[in-house]
Amino acid sequence: MTTYSEHLTGARLVDRVRELVHHGDVHRITIRAEEGYTIAEFPMHEGEPAALQTPTLAAVGSIAALVSTCTIEVQRDGDTRFAELCEAAPAD
Repeated sequence: MTTYSEHLTGARLVDRVRELVHHGDVHRITIRAEEGYTIAEFPMHEGEPAALQTPTLAAVGSIAALVSTCTIEVQRDGDTRFAELCEAAPAD
């Protein structure tokens, strides 16, 4: 399992989570505050219909409204394409 961390602003959080989920094979997304404590963890399931992702994205949107910056940790099976996707992510 590969874990990747990315520091984001609250404004970019929802878009980045949506991008990662859209590319698939994400097992878990953890949102951490600047201080390092966990705000929320979302288990994801491969092939999950978009309708089932809506509550997760709504919760992420609520968190984004409350935090100025945060860190997301993404867990996924080892895959070089995933590493390239994360490295290509625009920085805030």
